[in-house]
Amino acid sequence: MKLSDIGHFAEDGPYYESALPFTKRTIREFGADRMFWGSGSPEIVDIHMASYSIEDREKVKGGNIQKLLDWK
Repeated sequence: MKLSDIGHFAEDGPYYESALPFTKRTIREFGADRMFWGSGSPEIVDIHMASYSIEDREKVKGGNIQKLLDWK
């Protein structure tokens, strides 16, 4: 699941904290192993995944897409 462009429905950038209920549910339902963040600064991931481990956040910040595309 690509999670991106939160600015389309939230106006409190740069971190879009008003969207936390949506992002928390989306991340909970798909899990950190099946998500990647597609836009904005990496700090957004840290805010929206504050209760997750650093390892899980790193997966969402790019580790999962690298694995999917088999980049080395």
